[in-house]
Amino acid sequence: MVAGMGLALAGCVRSSVAPPVNQQSRHRPWLDRDQQTADRSTASPQPSPPAGVSTHAQPVPGAIARQHWTRVAGPVSRDIHAMNGVNRITVHHEGHTQVEFADVSSTQQRLEAIRRTHTAQRGWADIGYHFIIDRAGRVWCGRDVRYQGAHAREQNEHNIGVMVLGNFGVQAPTRAQVASLEQVVRTLMSFYRVPVNRIYTHRELPQQRTACPGDQLQAHVGWLRRARLA
Repeated sequence: MVAGMGLALAGCVRSSVAPPVNQQSRHRPWLDRDQQTADRSTASPQPSPPAGVSTHAQPVPGAIARQHWTRVAGPVSRDIHAMNGVNRITVHHEGHTQVEFADVSSTQQRLEAIRRTHTAQRGWADIGYHFIIDRAGRVWCGRDVRYQGAHAREQNEHNIGVMVLGNFGVQAPTRAQVASLEQVVRTLMSFYRVPVNRIYTHRELPQQRTACPGDQLQAHVGWLRRARLA
């Protein structure tokens, strides 16, 4: 989704279905040994925000405010529409190349690059997602939740978009990302009174021709809905 990637939200790169590779952990399934090693070395289950960041942002307490990754305060065009209430939540991945970095600076640069692609190349009013979860499990504020996103064609009204940074057709989410995704979705469900049967992945929405959020994150979302959020 960064400049030059040529990836459309409604046309994420497809990948073959891969079965879970490790179900030894009840709470973090489908992580192989290499991924578990990477988790221990690159991600913290309770990462700290950058210095000076407010730790109380609504509706997700602890989410890093957008002014810590972009100087652009909000929409850059009038092509923006009110959310008109929230009754569903949709999970995405970035979906281009593998994302290995977990540091604050690289994540800030990636988010700003995504925003510029969405606004300059696609003509959208702002970054398409409302929240982004990086490889360390930090949660970043994207588009203001008062406005519809641009993350699911013809399905943006009443719909909060949560993007997990990475390409989960070819890599696994980190433990920290899965833990943060559960926390974010649980918080949004409570705040907006969204039932678990209104938690979707991008590919599950009507008229979406996409493999997003990738088979590995898709499996985690299904597990979260069955075992943790129900």
